[in-house]
Amino acid sequence: MIARWLNYRLFSGLAAVLLALMAWVAYGAFSERRLRAGLAEAARDMEAGNSVGSRDRLARLAERWPGRAEILFRLGESELTCGRIEPAKIVWSQVPHGSPFSARAALGRAHLALQAARFSDAERILREALDETGSGASEVRHLLLVILGLQGRIDEARRLIEERWRETGLSPSERMALLREHLALDLEIMPLAGNLAFLGSAGATDSDDERAWLARAFLATRSGRLEES
Repeated sequence: MIARWLNYRLFSGLAAVLLALMAWVAYGAFSERRLRAGLAEAARDMEAGNSVGSRDRLARLAERWPGRAEILFRLGESELTCGRIEPAKIVWSQVPHGSPFSARAALGRAHLALQAARFSDAERILREALDETGSGASEVRHLLLVILGLQGRIDEARRLIEERWRETGLSPSERMALLREHLALDLEIMPLAGNLAFLGSAGATDSDDERAWLARAFLATRSGRLEES
């Protein structure tokens, strides 16, 4: 009798645990479906030109699912589309490190820093992204190489590529990309006209960032304007 009672209690306890686990899994699946549906609606709003509606919808999703990388990245995109640069930077800085969206968020922040001629900030953001996501983040590395090249810091750019080259497990396509980048450092990372256009659009003449002034000095040297350099 006691043995049967103990078996019954054990079976009841296991059944309760199993039911609770099934309910938790079902709720998680339902919650994920709601999240995906909300993201899809926000994307449709954006495609329809309703950037404010998309931003508001994503902001509500961010409140309901705090810390979700994709929501924060999409919210940053929508803030930028609405012309809200500072909120976009803040949201992108909250994307969790090491997530599938962290490198893309870092690229977005770096581009905004470059547009404001904040070369130092852009370089810091990209270097941090390489440390967090691994040096295999090719787009992050490429933009950092462009920034270094604009300032004439070719030796630093070359070391960055060679450090990556020495890593094991690189695919043939990754090796080929590194070779192209290494060759570009000697051939010219960006044509002179491209430098002029980039620095002009970045408003570097009004910047107090020392890296921006270094880029302008390097450009002046290449253009033969030694006095200005």
